[in-house]
Amino acid sequence: MKGNKHDELMMMTQTQTKPKSQSYSFHKVTYGGINGDYYTSTSTRRMTSDGTVMEESREADTTTGQATHRVSRGVHDKGHSITRKLNSDGKVDTTQMLHNLNQDEVKSFDRNWKNIARRYLPGFKGGGHNLQHSTASNSRGHIK
Repeated sequence: MKGNKHDELMMMTQTQTKPKSQSYSFHKVTYGGINGDYYTSTSTRRMTSDGTVMEESREADTTTGQATHRVSRGVHDKGHSITRKLNSDGKVDTTQMLHNLNQDEVKSFDRNWKNIARRYLPGFKGGGHNLQHSTASNSRGHIK
């Protein structure tokens, strides 16, 4: 006996397999002189073919005492980014950007994103990169 369209859709949803492809990219630029490195910039992107993505970028300049750290997470058409900027006066400014999310959906989104990322994103182990953690700076001007 043949099932109706609703039953077929439910069966397809329940039997979804893991994404067909994954990608990872990493870029690093460092400038230095006789006294060592003074500028560093890194960018990392992990992505699956089903639309799950994590991007992280860090930039630090010890000559100005400024640094920036941004972590972005996305699933399909929804996303969440946190950017922290260390100013030369030592003050840290934090900016949160939501894409197709309301503030009351952020915790649920982050929880769901982590569950997907643990299974399918290359190199993601589930630790660190918590968008809700506070930020501190060290003596070299880097944001942790």
